[in-house]
Amino acid sequence: MTQYTIVFSRAAKKALAQLDQKTRIRVDAAIRVLSIDPFPPNSRPLKGSSEYRLRAGDYRILYSVNNNILTITIFELGHRREIYRNF
Repeated sequence: MTQYTIVFSRAAKKALAQLDQKTRIRVDAAIRVLSIDPFPPNSRPLKGSSEYRLRAGDYRILYSVNNNILTITIFELGHRREIYRNF
């Protein structure tokens, strides 16, 4: 089974650190699923982009996939009402 490496942007790492414990556990579980399957059933492509989003409760994980070097870059993470304001 192919394992993808997860890389966090500085903003995503900071956002993850600020989550409460219950939410962080849920988001961590979703990220672990990404390392095994970069396109799980609840992931969707961002409109007009080659990047994807993944739901983890009320939070969204925005990421890109590089299949050549088996890397997933998580570039943004946040609550669903705030995450799409910059996109």
